Amino acid sequence: SDIYFVIKQVREARGSQSPVSMVLDVGAADGDKTLAFLEAFPEAKVLCFEPQRSKHERFYRRVQQWNGQVELCDVGLYNTSGEMPLSIYSYADASSILPITPYLEKQGKAVTSVAPIRVHRLDDVLREHGITHVDFMKVDVEGVEWEVLDGARESLAMIDNLYVEVSPLRKGLRSRDHILLFTLLHDAGFTFMGVYGDFWFTKDRCVLDAWQLSSEPVAIRDSQT
Repeated sequence: SDIYFVIKQVREARGSQSPVSMVLDVGAADGDKTLAFLEAFPEAKVLCFEPQRSKHERFYRRVQQWNGQVELCDVGLYNTSGEMPLSIYSYADASSILPITPYLEKQGKAVTSVAPIRVHRLDDVLREHGITHVDFMKVDVEGVEWEVLDGARESLAMIDNLYVEVSPLRKGLRSRDHILLFTLLHDAGFTFMGVYGDFWFTKDRCVLDAWQLSSEPVAIRDSQT
């Protein structure tokens, strides 16, 4: 049970009557999840965010057959706009705005370089793109999930499904980011569906109706497996 399972649940709940048309892939890396969205939701446009330029060439090569459906923004999302340093790790997918932690160093990861990146608030980006509704948003940003969603307070009202990695330990043993994040999403009207590798929240009426009508609800089935 992971993001592919969640994508399947959303696709089946929405059906042909209400197809997914807009997806945000925040922390797109070299496009693994972008490809999953394009294949599962053939009518969707996918707006991607990836500030690591070393990822871009492979990303574009992998999504070229969907030219016109994919847009890659070479910026990070945050709760402010400007320029910030991105620590590039020896394992590039763990790269973060945050400094490296002792437990990551014990895993053999190290900072190999630091690159300046541009960051923007999602609220500003969606306004500039004229986007008024998002069916599915995935967030994988290595410890700054709270900042990304804090910069998306207006946008949360237009998002149906949110799949987010939550990594409070990137800020230390007593970080409250997970508490702040759950509170923010609860107050924005999301239902917490469960842990599917990462965390799935939804306001999608089709998904919630399907869950309530099921004799074996999605979240309960996942917790038993």
